Amino acid sequence: MTAAMTTQTELGSRLFTAMLAARARVAAQLGLSATDHHCAELVVHAGRPLTAGEIAALSGLSTGAITGVVDRLERAGYVRRIRDEHDRRRVLVEVTPVKGAQLRRAMNVLDTTVAQTLSGYSDADRARLEHCLTAWIRAL
Repeated sequence: MTAAMTTQTELGSRLFTAMLAARARVAAQLGLSATDHHCAELVVHAGRPLTAGEIAALSGLSTGAITGVVDRLERAGYVRRIRDEHDRRRVLVEVTPVKGAQLRRAMNVLDTTVAQTLSGYSDADRARLEHCLTAWIRAL
């Protein structure tokens, strides 16, 4: 491994650690664990209610673990379980209006920080960064 690759790997590790720390701070401000916050964000990002199985697949957690996550999020008022209108046997998880708005505001703070950080870069540089990060994600 070259010195440049070692530096890039170290930077990737530091970025990952910084992102985890930032997300943990946001989760704590909302009174959530990092895992519960992440799962709630997945539902917000989906833009539609998700099944527990979909949340499990997106988060990498087991369906059993997701049951506990959804229970906690529901008790905290962030999500609610609803019946699928087309298949009454299916249960969906949706964000609640008030707590969903709180989640979106918290997500916007992180988005704004990233946007401000990248604002000094050219469109071409941002496109290269996006390409690099996307390739890195696919490789992992």
